[in-house]
Amino acid sequence: MINNIPVYLGKANSVFNIYLKDEIAKIAGAKYLEMTGKEIMDKTADLTKKSVSDNMPPVEGDFGAMLSYHLVHTDFFKEQIISRLAETLEMDENMTREVLDVKIQNLFEEGVLNAIIEQQLRNIFGTLKLNFLLVFFVVLCLAIAEIALANYWEKKKQEKSQTPQG
Repeated sequence: MINNIPVYLGKANSVFNIYLKDEIAKIAGAKYLEMTGKEIMDKTADLTKKSVSDNMPPVEGDFGAMLSYHLVHTDFFKEQIISRLAETLEMDENMTREVLDVKIQNLFEEGVLNAIIEQQLRNIFGTLKLNFLLVFFVVLCLAIAEIALANYWEKKKQEKSQTPQG
């Protein structure tokens, strides 16, 4: 199924990539296409943190200091970008992180739609496979337990019949 994704998408994938790539190249510039989404996000988050730290008025009290430190010196902004992006694209946050680790240029060459659909299929069928294996092993364990109990009861029955009565 995964190997046939380009066939299923047909021309939609290439048309999507051509127009999307041109628009992104116009907006961001060609040099950003060589970066990964994570690198672009890191630069954006760093700029945001710097802007917030430069423009945030000093906050009095321990809670205010802790809050401003947390906002400026942690990955709060990066996590917010990932969660909002995942929510917007209706993808899992882990999958969003995986897509962000690929160079933007490679996404366009392989196909954005292709990459996203492939990852979604892997997530769906990976969990289905795990569920099937779990059910198989539970049923297998039940069958083994039934055979073991039947064998035990049969031995007890034979022992009773072999003992002299009297």
